[in-house]
Amino acid sequence: MARQTIEQRVQRVWKDVETGKNENFQWEILNVAVSKGGQDLGTMRPERRLYFASRQPTSEVTIRRRAIEDLYLNFAGASNDGDGTVIQAYVFPLVSWIWIGYWVVLFGTIICLIPSKTRLVWPRTEVVAVAGKHAKLEG
Repeated sequence: MARQTIEQRVQRVWKDVETGKNENFQWEILNVAVSKGGQDLGTMRPERRLYFASRQPTSEVTIRRRAIEDLYLNFAGASNDGDGTVIQAYVFPLVSWIWIGYWVVLFGTIICLIPSKTRLVWPRTEVVAVAGKHAKLEG
């Protein structure tokens, strides 16, 4: 169900794969052209790395952040038959609003911590007389 929703919202076109290596790891970067409703959204570049020392593969996720949704692309590697690539795509709506809410709460907390310039004045009471045990009340 989630996969159908993502494919309806965002179309991906695989462009090419860049490969290379350095002394620590080798990498494959998949260039993916992303479009939504026929409008080009740019190129995203998820990466797959294989570290030589640990022989451990990792994935570097690419994120496209917007106010209404975030798109995450993960290059998981080659398919089992070796003819294609596996791309995991996730759309998370309204994630940016969580961060906006954090900043609003932080800003409000800082404002509350700033001391007021006016001094608090408590009302003072004064004892006028002491009444006896069975004093009569007027009224």
